[in-house]
Amino acid sequence: MVMAKPKTYLLQISSGRGPVECQLAVRKVVEEILRRTRNAEISGEIVSTQDGKKRGTYLSALVAITGPKALEFCRAWTGSIKWVNKSPFRPVHKRANWFVGVELISLTNQTSSDMRQADVHFETFGASGPGGQHTNKTDSAVRAKHIPSGHVVVVKSQRSQHANKKLALTLLKNEIEKDNQTNAKTDARAQWAKHEKLERGNPIKTFIGFGFKEKKK
Repeated sequence: MVMAKPKTYLLQISSGRGPVECQLAVRKVVEEILRRTRNAEISGEIVSTQDGKKRGTYLSALVAITGPKALEFCRAWTGSIKWVNKSPFRPVHKRANWFVGVELISLTNQTSSDMRQADVHFETFGASGPGGQHTNKTDSAVRAKHIPSGHVVVVKSQRSQHANKKLALTLLKNEIEKDNQTNAKTDARAQWAKHEKLERGNPIKTFIGFGFKEKKK
């Protein structure tokens, strides 16, 4: 009996145009997602991050989720995430509610056909870390760098080198498209409107305190 290949989905966690507290919340959301995916049913892997204003913060992050229950997990995280905590950066600041957005990116709707593979440098290596029997035992993990832009992604969630290269190209294209959007004149207005919508929306998950404990509904 041939086992079905586990599917991979992408979660993009973003602070929008929120302040540095939101950027810290992005990192905390990423850490919580990784903590909850350390089991045989599902695994999580950071694909790329964009550093925030302060050390240890992220403007955004892309996390690959793989496993038979990956889609169910991703849907449970998609939406607005609220963090209730006094600012660790501005002690006298009255605001205590910080929001980040989590989006599910469909790989089936993306293609790397318009990106020259000649501009991408690949390196392969053996995967390591948690995963038990699901961890790759050969040099199938891939590090891909898009030379013109400098973007780098590392992918080891798939079982074959070919599949990891294909996913890496898709992720690089996603990063380049984000660059293009950032450079567009309408991007600032769009991002601001998106963050305002993010704050007005009802959060799907709420976390309390610096220890990032989820508030039960």
